[in-house]
Amino acid sequence: MRHRRPLLALLAAAVALPLTGLIATSAQATTTITLRDPVKREIAQEIITSAENSSLNWYDQYSYIEPYPDGRGLTAGIVGFTSGTHDMLVLVQNYTQKYPNNRLAKWIDELEQVDGTDNTAPLGEAYMADWRAEGAVPAFQQAQRDEVTVQYFDPAVDLAIADGVGPLGQFAYYDAAVVHGYSGLEDVRTQAKKKAKTPASGGTETAYLKAFLDARVVEMKKEEAHEDVSRIENAQRVWLNAGNLNLNTPLNWSVYGDPYSIPTNPTPHWPVGGTTPTPTPTPTSTPTPTPTPGTATLISKNKPVTTSSSEGSGFEAAKAVDGNATSRWSSVEGVDPQWIRIDLGAGSKVDKVVLKWEAAYASKYRVEVSADGTTWTTLATEAAGNGGTDEFTGLNGTGRYLRIYGTARGTAYGYSLFEVEAYTLTGGGTPTPTPTPTPTPTPTPTTPTGPAWPGSSQITVADATDTFDTDMSGLSFSADGSVLWAVNNGSGTLHRLVRQGTTWVDSSGWSGGRTLRFPSGSGTVDAEGVAAVGTDLFVASERNGSSKSTSRPSILRYQPGSGSGSLTAVKEWNLTSDLPSVGANDSLESIAWIPDADLVADGFIDQRTGAAYSPSSYANHGGGLFFVGLEATGDVYAYALNLSGGFTRVATFGSGFDAVMELEYQPSTHTLWSVCDDTCDGEVAALKITSGSFTEVAHHDRPSGMPNINNEGFALAPQCVSGSRYAVWADDGDTGGHALRAGSMTCS
Repeated sequence: MRHRRPLLALLAAAVALPLTGLIATSAQATTTITLRDPVKREIAQEIITSAENSSLNWYDQYSYIEPYPDGRGLTAGIVGFTSGTHDMLVLVQNYTQKYPNNRLAKWIDELEQVDGTDNTAPLGEAYMADWRAEGAVPAFQQAQRDEVTVQYFDPAVDLAIADGVGPLGQFAYYDAAVVHGYSGLEDVRTQAKKKAKTPASGGTETAYLKAFLDARVVEMKKEEAHEDVSRIENAQRVWLNAGNLNLNTPLNWSVYGDPYSIPTNPTPHWPVGGTTPTPTPTPTSTPTPTPTPGTATLISKNKPVTTSSSEGSGFEAAKAVDGNATSRWSSVEGVDPQWIRIDLGAGSKVDKVVLKWEAAYASKYRVEVSADGTTWTTLATEAAGNGGTDEFTGLNGTGRYLRIYGTARGTAYGYSLFEVEAYTLTGGGTPTPTPTPTPTPTPTPTTPTGPAWPGSSQITVADATDTFDTDMSGLSFSADGSVLWAVNNGSGTLHRLVRQGTTWVDSSGWSGGRTLRFPSGSGTVDAEGVAAVGTDLFVASERNGSSKSTSRPSILRYQPGSGSGSLTAVKEWNLTSDLPSVGANDSLESIAWIPDADLVADGFIDQRTGAAYSPSSYANHGGGLFFVGLEATGDVYAYALNLSGGFTRVATFGSGFDAVMELEYQPSTHTLWSVCDDTCDGEVAALKITSGSFTEVAHHDRPSGMPNINNEGFALAPQCVSGSRYAVWADDGDTGGHALRAGSMTCS
């Protein structure tokens, strides 16, 4: 008999290698092997499939599909994607974006129709036959694995590691995310933390996991379909009581009365390639030389140190160089990039660097050296960090300052290091071969190397010193150019700015901005982008600032008027169901509005129909489409918003960047400008409709007078004066005490 555990997917049994030696006061383990280890992931998938398909052979389930009477419609694939709970729709949509001619592409409309219901009639046997056939296609098999990783595996494992739990705990988190969704996992975790502390907060792992499983059972029994809790009581609870926190083989359990066993470590069937991360990458310099024998001398201990930010008292910069393995520096949460800089002394030679990460680690970062603290040279890079201890040898760098520059967090938190250790080799000669250092972008003006900025190279500050502080993001001019609207993603505020000489200031009655609220009047909007459309403002938001760990990609409509106090949205379009699942701080970053007349004139194609865009197809959508940029992917999504409620995606296309920070539409040239921040040197891409779709037609460096800073906002004034158009940028980092800078772009 085939059994199915009742909900979305089946990833729950993911098992990690032991995180031994957990430090009681932190979430960091001394070994970095995690759930991403191929053997452990194989064990996980086998346990999952025991509950889903009464089998251990998960890799035989790509073509599986059947209706199941649990209120979720059709169940299919390696983790039980369902037609009624959205993940099947997302899988097919993402697969179709890459492979438009697949057998399932023609079913997207029907999948959208049944999403959120138990209705399978519009799909029927014809759809199931297409699924079975497509299940034999390697690309679709990869698509299923990718969706599993992005929607469930990575978010749950990252959270588990941050809480300091080992393999069994990671398994439990993963299972909860699959059955209840990531937000459901967070709810279970919240209840568990009321009963016991996480290891990261000083608790014991066994006590905390007992509380977590107790809370999980309560959550399961809230639904009739979840009354059988054998996946917890006859598996996870058994291993916890036996003290098998590392979830080592042999493993024995039962689900729905059927016994299962994994006697020894199995052969992995989850491919190493593709989206799925490979386990425990060993960071190396580029290239990795072999050092000659010599004595390594620690030169960083107790040296002067500065950082981009600090989480607060007890997590200061000096904690990372004090030689104490239990104290640490920690940055503010949820902000990229962040850095730590150590003054080693003039002319210091750096041959080896050891980084001891706390659970809040960097997944991407650079190791850099500088003689003056301004011009930096890369000694090593890491593109797939997973915490633990990273050691870089054979660096042969020389300079006064050493900097660890993190560009992407591995968790939802910040960056945290127990120790940064820099060593110089003596008595053994110079390591060979000597790597050629690669200069990296610095926050100072540099000479552009690509296509020049289409305008003046001159840049001036456009606000008084220390006026707006950090986190200024999206910008948009009013129709007449007299008002510059700005949003701050940290404080969740909207600013109405007016010119005062050469600077912009809050207009009368708007000092400090107005706090943006959701339609209920509650929460704090993580406002990243803003578009002025007539007298209304439309704001792109990543999440509720009052619940930062939960993604909530939304477009909100405001009517600012002339009032004061907080400003409540008159409408919200929550796009969560239509967008890829991404981190809470990697969601909507930008928004622009393009009138229907321009889209029709340029022959814009509606990707839903494959025909020319027809505004009449979208009722009450306000005379134009909204274009939003997703930071995590760099893709742009075009939406028709029904102003009374509801939305329809009309098109999706690339922005020209891996991460897009701002979108600005220039009506006079019918150009949609996409803007990147300092992670891609402040470049911009010009997109125009070509053969029905927005396509990149030009790519430009930032103005040579602009520092390479974290510009997340960009706006062009509507007026053209003497062949130039006034331009203004918003620096999220408030570099040098200035959040706004101004320049110009040619009108053509």
